[in-house]
Amino acid sequence: MVTSCDKNNDDAGANASSGTLTATIDGMTFDFSATSQCNRGTINDTPGLFFFGRHDDGQFNRRIEITLVNVNNTGAYILEDVFANSGYYELVPSGGGAVTAFSTHGGANGIVNVTELTSSRIKGTFSFEANDVNGGKNLAVVTNGVFDLAISD
Repeated sequence: MVTSCDKNNDDAGANASSGTLTATIDGMTFDFSATSQCNRGTINDTPGLFFFGRHDDGQFNRRIEITLVNVNNTGAYILEDVFANSGYYELVPSGGGAVTAFSTHGGANGIVNVTELTSSRIKGTFSFEANDVNGGKNLAVVTNGVFDLAISD
């Protein structure tokens, strides 16, 4: 099943301010902007962009990551594979304990819509469903994702 961003989600990305990374996860909205970054790198010798952020609400430290390879233009990029375009969400109890991690690898998927791309900035929207990486039956549903990030080398 491929999820997509609806028109309202695209509009949200168009209005995002610089340094923004937000998403709704399982129905709750989180702002990852304070710790968000986008870095250039490679995965399996392929150029890519890696963006991520953390949100700590005192109960859980949440981390969200998006990996995009061969991003040269604006457009839609399907998330599905851990070694290519992928989405990842991690939930860590703030007081310690077991980490719960979810990834688009293994049959889940999603989409990133890049609406602006320059050598120094990426902007757009995203959504994805991610499977529990430990093989559990849990599924994380990430919607209404918005980003506007400077790209670092």
